[in-house]
Amino acid sequence: MAASSRFRVAISGGGIGGLALAAFICYHSNDIAVDIYETKNEISSIGAGIAIWKRTWQTLQDIGLEDEVIKRNLPLPKEGEAIGPIFRKADQLTAGIDFHNHMMPYGPLAIPRPILLDMLKSRLSSLCAIYTSTHVTSYEEASEGGILIKMKDGSTQTADILIGCDGVHSAIRATLFKNLAKVDTSQGYEKFCEPKWSGSIAYRGVADRNKLRQKNPKNPALDQPRIWCGKSKHVVTHPFGDIVNLVCFYNEENGFGKLYTDPWVDNVPVDQVVGHYEDWEPALVEVVSMIQAPTRWAIHVVEPLPVSVSGRVGLLGDAAHAMTPHQGVGGGQAIEDAHILGRLLAHNKTSRANLSKVLEIYQEVRLPLAKTAAERSRSNGLLYDFIHPDFPLSSTATVEDLMPIGQAIQPHFVWSSIFYSMLHPRPNLTSFGEVLDILLNALSQTQPHFVLFYSMLHPRPNLTSFSPQYSTQYFVPDQPHFVLFYSMLHPRPNLTSFILNILLNAPSQTQPHFIWLDELRPVPLARACSSCFIPDPTSLHSVRSLYFKLNAKSQTQPHFIQLGLCISNSMLIPRPNLTLFS
Repeated sequence: MAASSRFRVAISGGGIGGLALAAFICYHSNDIAVDIYETKNEISSIGAGIAIWKRTWQTLQDIGLEDEVIKRNLPLPKEGEAIGPIFRKADQLTAGIDFHNHMMPYGPLAIPRPILLDMLKSRLSSLCAIYTSTHVTSYEEASEGGILIKMKDGSTQTADILIGCDGVHSAIRATLFKNLAKVDTSQGYEKFCEPKWSGSIAYRGVADRNKLRQKNPKNPALDQPRIWCGKSKHVVTHPFGDIVNLVCFYNEENGFGKLYTDPWVDNVPVDQVVGHYEDWEPALVEVVSMIQAPTRWAIHVVEPLPVSVSGRVGLLGDAAHAMTPHQGVGGGQAIEDAHILGRLLAHNKTSRANLSKVLEIYQEVRLPLAKTAAERSRSNGLLYDFIHPDFPLSSTATVEDLMPIGQAIQPHFVWSSIFYSMLHPRPNLTSFGEVLDILLNALSQTQPHFVLFYSMLHPRPNLTSFSPQYSTQYFVPDQPHFVLFYSMLHPRPNLTSFILNILLNAPSQTQPHFIWLDELRPVPLARACSSCFIPDPTSLHSVRSLYFKLNAKSQTQPHFIQLGLCISNSMLIPRPNLTLFS
């Protein structure tokens, strides 16, 4: 290891997640050595382009990739609402029924995967080395705290920390859970070693848009993106230039978890694709029959993991949470993983001594959010295939019958556009680094810290009133206000987890948490509710007194806390451009 390096990070996998992690580390530090081990003989990627939603876009701006996008003449993401696909019932021999015109809260940026990889490579420093044709198969944790990394050719390498970015087939995940199973045989850890078939097949290909127009100038696939829905199947068409991109999904009943014995990716004849949709509306059969060089992809996923780190080894991206593609956020989730972990590792308080604790923070931040994204994507697939248990449909469903499906789909895309930061940064906004100070200092529990949130769902003129009398207005059910407060004066074993739950795990902007703490012991996380959770006011007495005793900030200035996905509102004045809990 170079004398100037604080520690050495090994990354297994040179895909989007692995390169993004290296890029965030290199951009925010100049004293961490990074080694990337890639199985293929070059850094490359196959598959569809990646959709960059606002959340992900702001993390990429964090390492200056906006300049790279402009340099390559790619369009920047669009602000404000954007027109999304039209959802259409198509599983009948008659003309289809459009039932939902999808509006997206933010126009995503679509970047071809090879271009994104190239842009990420541009942010690597001289302390980062890439080793191609190097297949990592397993690892061992050395007694002195390091990691011994084993390669397929029998060679080994060492590092202080190992991150598995090696995809759905992750050898790092398999080793991690095999090791956990040896220690505790009662938890069934072995089932997380291998991915599971989702029961879905995706056929990918393109059709010639000009030929389709000549054949039928009124084909709905020509004008704008559509999702053609039907029982256990759906087709996504997206016109672009002279082609129409097609992804044709087929869902096998009770297929989840079955052993898939055919090749996961394979070339197939056109007839195999068309055969699944022969009894669908003529316009859909027309475009599917024109698909060129179709490939079949067996969609595999990683079941929700109980943990994504162990010791000094962690998982990132598909290795931790491979998901179905029905929301277009899999790649974005890998980048968000990389952003949080990269910033944590690059922080000046991170050292060899606390690497395992830093990984625990990363897990607390990212694993629950990625699981939620995966569940939303799975639910979308059920909705598109008309097999969601909460929305039963008959084969003769009308537009009115179909409208609840569209209403259920719409909010699933809102979260992907929640800002990482304020629209207009203000000088008094607590920096990302300062909040990391809070979290990393919490590891030693030697210093008191106070985290205060004010979430204002309804702007009110009495917001500046922080007198004790304010408590009498606190619990008005139709005017909910929420305050979170945590004192770190008393060391507690669950301190880090408790703070991260407060900061990051509120499930949505419309379901705020009310979390409170008495003077000596934490009260468990209160359940979320859609309007207002009203606890026993007497339980807040000590919190109020602690707040007035210990809040050193002037009551004449607003306070802000920011950490990646979560920003508080001002304690004093309404600011409409502040993000609420994501």
